[in-house]
Amino acid sequence: MDARKAALALAFTLLGSSAQASNFSYTFLEGNIGSTEFDDSITIGNETYDGLLYFSGTGSYQSKENVTLEASVNRGINEGDDSEINATEVSVAGGYPFAVTDSIDIYPQIGFLRSSAEVCFRGTCADTSDSGGLAALKTRAWLTRDRLEIGARIARTTLDDADTSVGFNIGWWFSPDEARLSLGVSTVDDETTYAGGFRLQF
Repeated sequence: MDARKAALALAFTLLGSSAQASNFSYTFLEGNIGSTEFDDSITIGNETYDGLLYFSGTGSYQSKENVTLEASVNRGINEGDDSEINATEVSVAGGYPFAVTDSIDIYPQIGFLRSSAEVCFRGTCADTSDSGGLAALKTRAWLTRDRLEIGARIARTTLDDADTSVGFNIGWWFSPDEARLSLGVSTVDDETTYAGGFRLQF
């Protein structure tokens, strides 16, 4: 069974049991900045790249029925004297977060992803892009109620040659209804991303 079907099967099984309202709010705006490190360096001309500067933005809305709609943009860039690399991912996903205990949420999502990359050398550029479906399963939990949160995410897309993405994060809340600082790490294919983030919750 592939990862998308597994995520859906688990989500519907849990939803078919006694799903409760979520412990967390999913209406927010969030920004992250960090770095993406390549397992193997990329050489363009006489310049070698070990990674990219990473930044992202996410907006999410949760309805009274607990259904969510989330949109995000992820960017990776690096420039040398004669060359540069640009990578972009844009995704839109719907979901239904629900509580499994009084401190843990499960959050299945299904959506659409578009990925593109461009490499330039001395003014000449080559680019590639792909689009496909996205399935993710997330979990959020309070380590310290209303203050310290941990989370995990596993996701799979239908993009050509895409591997499963796995991520973990920890967040400290100024208050449970306002703002959060976070640190996260995620890995997919042959790259790992480390980022810090700030979330405003509504």
